[in-house]
Amino acid sequence: MRRVYQVVPFLQEGDAIGDHARQLARVLGDAHAGYIVDRAGGALAGEAIRFDRARVGSGDLLVYHVAHASPIAGWLRTVRAEVIVDYHGITPPEFLRGWDAGLAGALARATSELADLARRAVLGIAHSGFTCSELDRAGFARTAALPILLEPGRLAVAPTAGQGAEAGASGDWLFVSRMAPNKRVEDVMKAFAVYRRAWCPGAQLHLVGRPDTETYDAALRRFADRLGIGGIHFAGRVSNAELAGHYRSAGLLVSMSEHEGFGVTLIEAMAAGLPVLAYAAGAVPETLGEAGILFRAKRYDEVAALAAEVVGDPALRARLAAAGKARAAAFAPEVIAPRWRELLAAGA
Repeated sequence: MRRVYQVVPFLQEGDAIGDHARQLARVLGDAHAGYIVDRAGGALAGEAIRFDRARVGSGDLLVYHVAHASPIAGWLRTVRAEVIVDYHGITPPEFLRGWDAGLAGALARATSELADLARRAVLGIAHSGFTCSELDRAGFARTAALPILLEPGRLAVAPTAGQGAEAGASGDWLFVSRMAPNKRVEDVMKAFAVYRRAWCPGAQLHLVGRPDTETYDAALRRFADRLGIGGIHFAGRVSNAELAGHYRSAGLLVSMSEHEGFGVTLIEAMAAGLPVLAYAAGAVPETLGEAGILFRAKRYDEVAALAAEVVGDPALRARLAAAGKARAAAFAPEVIAPRWRELLAAGA
């Protein structure tokens, strides 16, 4: 395979795009020539070069990771190398307009940039059939769907002190993702309020993930206070050890997201043996397969009752845990990596 650069607007460890890019570098091996970025943080900063100082030629291949607007999109028009788009999904701007007008505008620009890239790229790779259809609508002539490369063993660490060791052993709920409006964290809180009042008064809800916008995060905290039920905890961004502990000590993971391009946290939960209860939107059904419980209407009393059934039935929990682990194994890096290597070699 010829020389391949990964082009990542903001490269950092600890988020899905950065972790995927590092795994893809391992898959490419000696063919990986480095990272081209707009910004880079943490340990990866020393491995990256800013795009306006990069020198690439017609014989090179650029894998451009797309999720947001970036000045890199304009730079790509000026280079002669071939481009493959690695599409991580663009959150529809309407989810953000009431919370962060600047971010909503950036997402709208990202959608416009994607249409320009469709004319420039030799291939568009999406991480689900759902996001692959977005590439098709954007005008890509060649597309393929291939799951994201997960960090192997990211959660294979001991839980931190004081956290439980048996997934599904408590009545607690867990939500893991960015605190973003499209994730509908408030809907998780509404269903949990019914659950805590009607089914499990001592239950706790742990919300794990960094805030996407300050306004939305502040509104969620005010809403938690207005619910007046207690038991809702905003954990923010946590270490891998802390996250592993959350997955192991919760009773189930609950997702109410209305736009999900893949679902890394769903796979992490299943790998940990944690039952998953999720709203069937975006790529959630194809990520979960038959290994979780899907619901197609947000009737909070029914969601609460489903959660109570999962928590209260050891046999059901065991079946979901086994199915989840088998499903997660299908997304293991050793399974997915050869497919990435073959696709990039063919695409180039």
